[in-house]
Amino acid sequence: MKRSVLAISVVVALLLAGCGGTGQPSVTKNSVKTAAITRFVSLGGAGEDMACVDVEALPDLVEAGALPETLPVVVDHYPTEQTGPTYDVTDQLIAQNTQQAQRFLTLLYGDSQDYEVKPPEVAPGDLRAEYVSYDAADFTLNAFPDALTILTGQFDVAAAAKAGRLLDNTLVKAAIAYLNLQNPQTTEMVSYMSDGSPHETRYTITDAASDAKQSLLNSSFHSIELIVAPDDGQILMTVVQCDSTDTVGEAAVVDYDDAVAYAAQQSGVDEQAICAEVVYRDDVEPGYWIPCYKFYAVEETVAGNVDLCEVVYVPMLTVN
Repeated sequence: MKRSVLAISVVVALLLAGCGGTGQPSVTKNSVKTAAITRFVSLGGAGEDMACVDVEALPDLVEAGALPETLPVVVDHYPTEQTGPTYDVTDQLIAQNTQQAQRFLTLLYGDSQDYEVKPPEVAPGDLRAEYVSYDAADFTLNAFPDALTILTGQFDVAAAAKAGRLLDNTLVKAAIAYLNLQNPQTTEMVSYMSDGSPHETRYTITDAASDAKQSLLNSSFHSIELIVAPDDGQILMTVVQCDSTDTVGEAAVVDYDDAVAYAAQQSGVDEQAICAEVVYRDDVEPGYWIPCYKFYAVEETVAGNVDLCEVVYVPMLTVN
């Protein structure tokens, strides 16, 4: 899953305690390790480890049914480090990426012509790129094994989002068809600059789900994400299509109050000033997707309903 819109610097303290004989993380439904923490740099409009958000717009995880009792550890078939992919980039994989790009372009433009999709050129001795690209006027599509990214100023996506007609937009409808979403729903999250002015809006489109666990899996592994900047026709779309059914089992979710207490200890902010959302990350334990609490520890209000927050990630699973 490629999140090229954010530059992230990572300092990792692993949650998962060791590996079993199979080389997979040891996951159980008991025990108590909540002290391990993974901290990241979130580049919104503020600074290192900071973000400016409207915390009132975050989901209420304390609400009954908002948190599942267990969550799966999902195998990451395409792990990537800063230096590039750690899996083999084969001819078969490149052909698969090309086919996926062609399928999306056919859905978008409504014809079956062969589009000029190709891998990027690399210097002799460099690692082979794990994606293929299609470039046209003001339109760039990159096809990875588990995602598509599209950077474009075409199709008036920003205007459609502003008018509340995102699901009727041509580009978005092609992505919905690509993922075969049956009942698409949209959530919206705005990040701000440190002076309180809007920085960008993140729209996430997923299939509606009847429970919190499936909703999280849908948004993490089978979703459309659009990043729209104010007064800018350019948008970045990421179409995520990962296999979330290949797991190493389920683990009990760390108690929310315990995790909040730990985030408060780390940030120095009162527990009452901490809000959270839930995300899966691939940089806690290499080769696996791990669910994490993403805590926003409010330090001060910068303008209106915009709060300057320290961002703290706490892995959600109890382990041996």
